Amino acid sequence: MSRPLTTDVWVMALPGPDHLPHSLAAARRFDLRTRPQELYQQICDALERGLAMGLTQVLLPPPWPHWHTAEGDPEWQELCQRSPEVDTQAWATVIAGGDTEHGDTVVMLANRAAERAGQWLPYRQRCLQALLSGVPQLRLLPALPAAPQLADCGEASHLRVDNGAESAQVFGYSEGLLLPEDWRGRQAGWQARGAQLALLRRAEVRPGRSLVARQHWRALDAAALSLRDLVCGHGATWILHESSFGEQHDLINALDALVPGLRLHIVRDGEYRLKDHRQAPGLGGTMLRDAAGAYHLLIDPRWEDRRAQRLRARLLDAGTVESIREDLDPRLLGLRRSGSWRLCLPLLPAQIAALPAPWLVTPELISALRCWAEAQTLSELGLEQRAAPETWEGLYAARQGLEELLPGLPPEDENDRNFL
Repeated sequence: MSRPLTTDVWVMALPGPDHLPHSLAAARRFDLRTRPQELYQQICDALERGLAMGLTQVLLPPPWPHWHTAEGDPEWQELCQRSPEVDTQAWATVIAGGDTEHGDTVVMLANRAAERAGQWLPYRQRCLQALLSGVPQLRLLPALPAAPQLADCGEASHLRVDNGAESAQVFGYSEGLLLPEDWRGRQAGWQARGAQLALLRRAEVRPGRSLVARQHWRALDAAALSLRDLVCGHGATWILHESSFGEQHDLINALDALVPGLRLHIVRDGEYRLKDHRQAPGLGGTMLRDAAGAYHLLIDPRWEDRRAQRLRARLLDAGTVESIREDLDPRLLGLRRSGSWRLCLPLLPAQIAALPAPWLVTPELISALRCWAEAQTLSELGLEQRAAPETWEGLYAARQGLEELLPGLPPEDENDRNFL
């Protein structure tokens, strides 16, 4: 049976002009600085590169921020901002229409129960509802209950392997690992096996086309808490570390049987050392397929040591990718890796036509965003500036200007303030 041809739509959450991620706010550093103007210039550069490759891109507008005064520390005169994380890849799990029994595309919200980002679930739900509510043949499913046994981090632990004729789903989980006695007891991952099994039932995924595999304990020990930290790919071309899965050899054999023509590049630990993953998470990038069908790898700009240069040369010589380019700096977004900023939606042409037009990335939108950033954002924003009333006036005006560029986000619901 022939399968309908889909187009990849890349969805990205835009940070606000006063963006302060939880990871930075929790550090409670007096020398904390963010660089909003540089952040938006890099975002515009990334969007222009995507347009040059013929990609369909969507920008999600940020919500208005929440504020609360830090208590218990009179010397800490900070209004601590609660900004949502913009790791859009972990917002939801996407199952293409050709992979479900009913033929509808399924997008299930991730509860992020193992992370602090779970408190922003109402905003993520509001954004995705505004984006997908008018799309035909698409089901937006609510998140699973926020329980450790159902912890879910969306596409960050889901792979869709597709050769054009056949496809398979791969889910990675981290609970129940048998760890060595000298393991240092870091965070035990973000994805539970129960969440993946529940997703397979709720989405009605075609039987016999899904694999649920355990992550390797060495990957978690290196702070690779989601599957996409060490796996990067698209379609039938994938790059993965030799310690990505616990039973990796059996998984590869099963994938070869489900998806003929699969192209895998296994990265050895000598080529990409797990002990260096914390400083430069190079394998957590994004692989894109342009309009001509060629694959391009976007990597973290910090991944530039000699091992990285040799590995990049091997990928190019083997024809695994057409080009390797530097992506925007994830530290400006407050992310651990650059690849987590993009969520891929495989949609039909009729579904793409139903997306909100103001949120689709065009050259005119990028130009307007550049002008807005140059005129209304600060080159540097520190804690002492955040405490100044004149700063709030400028940030409020910048927020209003951004709302005019990306209209259509529904008003904030009172449930968003339950965590304050």
